[in-house]
Amino acid sequence: MATVEARLLATESEESVKRAILRLFPGTELRNAEGRMEGECDLVNFFELVRRQQARASFLAVARSNASGRETFLELNKTAALAGIVAVDAGSPMGPIRVRAPLQEFEEGFNNRPQ
Repeated sequence: MATVEARLLATESEESVKRAILRLFPGTELRNAEGRMEGECDLVNFFELVRRQQARASFLAVARSNASGRETFLELNKTAALAGIVAVDAGSPMGPIRVRAPLQEFEEGFNNRPQ
């Protein structure tokens, strides 16, 4: 199982951050924990979005470069997520949506072809 989290900035509404996360990870039960939204998420929709954008190799390379032991993470752009687009966050002032999972889960998800 993967986890997802995003900091809530003073300029952001809790609802907009929730919407951004849920566009990429629908069905995630999010909670506000000391200024950040967090929850456990399923990566199926995320992998499908990445596949549609034909970006599996790029996202897998980032996941591998962020790996520490068996765990890794991706930092995703909140603004793009609101539009249902998966994009790596490159230091946005809004802060990223961070998804953590075992590297193996990312490798399997990015390498599997849809049925």
